[in-house]
Amino acid sequence: MLRHLFFCSLGLCVLGARADIPLDISGFGTLAIEHDGQRGADWRSTSEEGVGVGRSSDSSGAVASLFGIQADSQLSAQWHATFQVVDRELSNDSFGPYPEWANLRYSPSSNLHLRFGRISNNTFIMSESREVGYTRMMLNLPIIYVTDPIEYIDGGDASYDLRVGDATYHINLIGGQSDLHLTYAAGVVHYHFQEEGANLSANWHNHSWRLTYNQARVNSSGPLLSLYEAGLDQMSAAGVAGSSVIDNSVRFQGIPASFISAGYTYDDGRWWVQSEFAHRDVASQLIQSLYGGYLNVGHHWQDLAVYTEYDHIHNSTGYTLPTLSSSNPLAAVVNGVDSGLTQAQNINALSLGLRWDIKNNAAFKLEYTYFIKPELSVGPFINATSSFYSSSAHVQLIGAALDVIF
Repeated sequence: MLRHLFFCSLGLCVLGARADIPLDISGFGTLAIEHDGQRGADWRSTSEEGVGVGRSSDSSGAVASLFGIQADSQLSAQWHATFQVVDRELSNDSFGPYPEWANLRYSPSSNLHLRFGRISNNTFIMSESREVGYTRMMLNLPIIYVTDPIEYIDGGDASYDLRVGDATYHINLIGGQSDLHLTYAAGVVHYHFQEEGANLSANWHNHSWRLTYNQARVNSSGPLLSLYEAGLDQMSAAGVAGSSVIDNSVRFQGIPASFISAGYTYDDGRWWVQSEFAHRDVASQLIQSLYGGYLNVGHHWQDLAVYTEYDHIHNSTGYTLPTLSSSNPLAAVVNGVDSGLTQAQNINALSLGLRWDIKNNAAFKLEYTYFIKPELSVGPFINATSSFYSSSAHVQLIGAALDVIF
């Protein structure tokens, strides 16, 4: 990981050495260790990670750690360029650098901004800075952030700022596409998203409000899904009972999806309150529809802060698919995939945390999370055993991290 980051940094420094290109280079990083003593499933910090902490290992220093380098260039009074590289754990327990941002911003006026290229998604309050742990109070992102795993899109957005009295309003329109590779126990699935949406935020004194609506078309592919579709086609052709029900419930191409979120933040320098609600609706049982929210409350004492957070996520509807009875070996493939698709993600969690701002660019965090998982649910966990899924469970996660910006 550090080798990857070194070469990315070297390339940016060489670019910055050219006198005719004004370039500001900054960076951020999180050194974190997470501990989860249960062996029933893995907790992970991002949707791309194929393994986590829990079943795969008691403790891990890779799950929540990352490093990033950002280069900014004010090309002219109206044009600005940004390039950001992030190095973190992706899949198969391996690290790799990738461009999180790579865009040009055109500002014809002080309150109108147009960006083109790879930009951050606009779903949540912390979407613009979700990789920079130092900018948020909590160590781990709220659980509902898994409801929209798209962190960036290749496209563009338009933003307009309006000030009325003591209030400032921000309107953002976004559109583009994104690709996501998610690793499951049975294989890797590739998702392609074509997305457009809008958000409106308002700031007034110590209060901030935010409302977002995005819609997307989702295409999915991969060796596992190809085998699944072949098996389902054969079952349907043979007239196997239940195959038509599955065929009507599970779509792979052109899946309509929508996402809505609402958030509120209050911060007067001593007390902090942040809350978000989100709902994901997908017209295919391949990706479950979910809703949930969180409430984070904290208090500052100079360089120290303590906080507590309650998280909840729940399926919008129950998911059931019939079990196919056939001697065809592909029936087992269909049944195996369906068993994963129907596993609910219901969970409740309570977190307690401490943040200590050691310097003006470094913060130490300690966080304890207690998950309450009902039976017949996997919550946000992956690689779950059958006993973990079928029974209720109380899972404890302890994390410590050093967040820096430079």
